[in-house]
Amino acid sequence: MRETTIVFNGIALVLRGQFYEGESRTYATPPSDSDFSVSEVLCGSQDIIDILDENVLQEIEILAVKEIEEEQRDYDSIV
Repeated sequence: MRETTIVFNGIALVLRGQFYEGESRTYATPPSDSDFSVSEVLCGSQDIIDILDENVLQEIEILAVKEIEEEQRDYDSIV
């Protein structure tokens, strides 16, 4: 389980879910994109995933992937 924090419409949300890292292109396979499958959306201490529209969930999953990949790039540049 992976946890990341995003800001969506000016509201900080803590997302918990499964992160699937994409793969680089190889000679035999095309590249694949990273993906995040959200299981909890915390606003404060409340899990609000049940009241969010499917389009909103897709949008915050995209934001989560961007945030996680940015965190990884920042970590890799420090190390």
